Amino acid sequence: MKGKLVSIDVETTGLDPKVHDILEVAAIVFDINPNIKEISSFHCFINNKVTCWDQDTFNFHMINEYFEYMNSFKGVLRLNPSDFELQFRSFLRESLFKNEETTTSREEIINSNRFSITAVGKNFGSFDAQFLYKLCPSFKTSRLFRHRSIDLGNLLWDPKLDGVILPDSNECLKRSKIEDNLNEGVVVPNFFKHRAMDDAEQVMLMCRKYVSLKL
Repeated sequence: MKGKLVSIDVETTGLDPKVHDILEVAAIVFDINPNIKEISSFHCFINNKVTCWDQDTFNFHMINEYFEYMNSFKGVLRLNPSDFELQFRSFLRESLFKNEETTTSREEIINSNRFSITAVGKNFGSFDAQFLYKLCPSFKTSRLFRHRSIDLGNLLWDPKLDGVILPDSNECLKRSKIEDNLNEGVVVPNFFKHRAMDDAEQVMLMCRKYVSLKL
């Protein structure tokens, strides 16, 4: 088993990428082989000069104490939208070729549109990717994701239980058996905290567990 995936999660000011903005981005590049534990991570807050809020999302973040978390979090990048693309593209490129021989210069790595990676997440293609495309329009025309993404909801979908509705994040968490000692009927706690890095990590763990179950 060879190859790497990237788990990406964003926190936003609402649900519509045409109107609302990204607040936070986290990504973890990891090997598809669950026995290889080494990862590379990226985490930043976006300094938006003006943000458009959905009122329900704003209220949710207030209740969830997201703003306190955002203001108190130390040691994380705080990037202007114009700076995000170079930083994120460089991170992905260097993570993909980490421990591999390459003659590509750092400048070529940062500016290259020639590399691609498959993203894994929950609703990545319909949600997270659309906000990333707004923040970095060049992503949409580059080979970065090339419309390649793995949705855990699709992997863990059971038509007998779900009908035409994909399972939500917590149901995916339960079905991926991320808790080895989970007993039937136990309610899985809400591990999705709406903190970008925490949720990206949970997606990575679920993906690794799913792959382990299939081996």
